[in-house]
Amino acid sequence: MRCTSLIMSSNNTVTIETFAQSHFIAGFRKRYKKHWCITLDAIESSLERLETLLLTSRAAVVCGDDDVKLVKIEFRVVVPKTLPRRLVIAVLLLGI
Repeated sequence: MRCTSLIMSSNNTVTIETFAQSHFIAGFRKRYKKHWCITLDAIESSLERLETLLLTSRAAVVCGDDDVKLVKIEFRVVVPKTLPRRLVIAVLLLGI
């Protein structure tokens, strides 16, 4: 799991916090090497369109209020025969 803050709009901004980079993403990068870079790009691209992603079975709002929501997202690393992984992101709603 990792936490990502983003701004909700039609084209969201995805920001990965330093703690997530050094603790969670570093382990994936070390284990999966170039496959992780492709996977992370795909995750960020999906998060930019979070409203659409929430319409699928791959994402669900876990809890939240008017300003912040926690969203669970399932993904697979772009390597054959990997198991599905989950991440939890914090969605910060700005300008509402």
